[in-house]
Amino acid sequence: MKKNPGQIVKEKFGTKHDLAKLLYTKLERPFDDESQEDFERRIRTTSAKKLLRLHENLEIVEKEFGNKSGLVDAIMKAKYAAGKPDLQYRAKLESYRTTRLLDIYGAC
Repeated sequence: MKKNPGQIVKEKFGTKHDLAKLLYTKLERPFDDESQEDFERRIRTTSAKKLLRLHENLEIVEKEFGNKSGLVDAIMKAKYAAGKPDLQYRAKLESYRTTRLLDIYGAC
């Protein structure tokens, strides 16, 4: 029988709050005008399914690229393997969230 996201969270992390706490220590705040408290509250109220997906994406980045900067390097290498890299494009990539960067890398 397939487990629902809540059961998976409970099995792997104990509680949804424990998973949220782990994530908001690793995630960047996407909005500059959002306070840390608001960001943490938003993460705590996110669905278990989305929290699991965020955790999975962070694990992929850490294992395959080391960090967000390594992922940006991999995208730049894939796009500009033979030519001169575009520094403006790199700066734009660095402003993106990790999940979007994974999508861009997958499309390269």
